[in-house]
Amino acid sequence: ICENCVRILAKIDLAADCAVNGQEALRRMADRSYAVVVTDLKMPNMDGMTALQEIKKNFPLIEVIMLTGHATLESGIEAMREGAFDYLMKPFSPESLEKAAVTAIQRSAAEAPDWDVPSQKASMSSWAMPAES
Repeated sequence: ICENCVRILAKIDLAADCAVNGQEALRRMADRSYAVVVTDLKMPNMDGMTALQEIKKNFPLIEVIMLTGHATLESGIEAMREGAFDYLMKPFSPESLEKAAVTAIQRSAAEAPDWDVPSQKASMSSWAMPAES
């Protein structure tokens, strides 16, 4: 999933990185700016909901797109309540991830007006965290 997300986002000129789990992603986020995080709900060491909570606590302007193959109404509602920007069910189309990422980046830019989106396009980044399965 992680590498597929990177390829999908690269096709629309968004730089993306992979982290093996939520803990690694949070460590990297402390050292580098990201506009969007793409995370799976089910991951080893730290599940996606916990990662979402930590991201929103420590990096409130970063938008989070949740992916899951185990969607329930309850988990979708919880993710949105915790601050997820979008909640995509697997399998998802490349177009749905592209649209969610671009829209999330636009929101991030609107929340940080000093961020020049056109000149930053090459350096915009998203985290795609791999699923356990």
